[in-house]
Amino acid sequence: MPVTRRTCTSSISKDTVFSSPAAEFNYRVMKRLKRALEKDPQADLATYLPTEYSSRLAKMAERDVSAVQSRPPVLTEEGTTSQKQHDSKEPECFNDPFQARAVIIRPLSHAVQRILESFDENIDFHDGESIASALSTLMRCVDVIWRSTSGNRRWVGKCGPDIVVKVTTSTSDLTECTSLEYLDRHRPCLPVPRVHGLVVCNGLAYLFISFLPGSTLCEVWPLLTISQKEAIRDQLDSILTDLRQLKRPNGMALGGVGGEGCKDARRSIRLCTRAIFSNDDFWKFQYLEAPVGGSIYLTSLRKITYPLQASQCVFTHGDLRTSNIIVYAKDDGFYNVSGIIDWEMSGFYPEDFECTKVTNNLATDEMSDWYLFLPACVSPEKYPCRWLADFAWDKQVV
Repeated sequence: MPVTRRTCTSSISKDTVFSSPAAEFNYRVMKRLKRALEKDPQADLATYLPTEYSSRLAKMAERDVSAVQSRPPVLTEEGTTSQKQHDSKEPECFNDPFQARAVIIRPLSHAVQRILESFDENIDFHDGESIASALSTLMRCVDVIWRSTSGNRRWVGKCGPDIVVKVTTSTSDLTECTSLEYLDRHRPCLPVPRVHGLVVCNGLAYLFISFLPGSTLCEVWPLLTISQKEAIRDQLDSILTDLRQLKRPNGMALGGVGGEGCKDARRSIRLCTRAIFSNDDFWKFQYLEAPVGGSIYLTSLRKITYPLQASQCVFTHGDLRTSNIIVYAKDDGFYNVSGIIDWEMSGFYPEDFECTKVTNNLATDEMSDWYLFLPACVSPEKYPCRWLADFAWDKQVV
């Protein structure tokens, strides 16, 4: 998406639009040379050119041409690919990086710092404007590998061979970041992304995490044999069983480990505005104030289903589906699970909560048999009463 830049030259107006990373790169070089001349009119300008200036400019220009000629497919929220996505608005970063100020919420790893330095070797990581400027250029050069179908303010881009950036509007909800950090400390062997830094700028959050190679399970599932599906199911059961060994520490509220609160995702996401410390209060948050249905029906439903919850609270993903599972093919034709992504709904919840969320997208006319191969430790078959109770409430809770 073209980005408006505020300039300080007479030949470029404040509403100038840079149509490509190469044009923006040249503009930044021009500003650097101008500052050098202001300090010393006899300065050797060649020493102020970025390292490998010509090759970097050529690479950006070549990228602009190839991007127009051949757009690779992008994953949508459902985990499928869509060429049409490229014809819509480009993913949004921020509109005026020369006036924006970036705030580092989590320290940037050396890998991310090197990436940003490749776009601005003079970047000052203590200066919010300097970070915002380099970040803007980087965001316009990343390979977009996923974007939301509901707008251009939620997307994921690959910054290099090992790093991706997840861009969202969740500048105050750090659940995914805090959960991944918690898992890195307490279950470092789990196949989940590692946090490489978090930056907030102009209403957007930029979470840098490690890249998990492979394809989404959503892409390959229709091609798998029964044996291959069973193998993946068993791997996931082992991974999730290990995850669920993490029990809620005494005194910690339910929900996000950073105090982000409890969430209940259905047709929309409800967030509890107060801290919840008991399963009983969590049940009330989910169902007590259900807005749909008559008082007699709702009272009867409460009497039948309350409390029907497990006593233990374990670490929960909260959004386990095929588009959030990454796999790669082995030489023998079977697949290994390389990781589980998207931890925005995660935290400590009652141990039977995951079974109600793993079927969030299950439709009455469902065509995918993924739901027949759910990992045993989170399957509705393990907690049938809890799952059926939530199923009864689902129509009443908006």
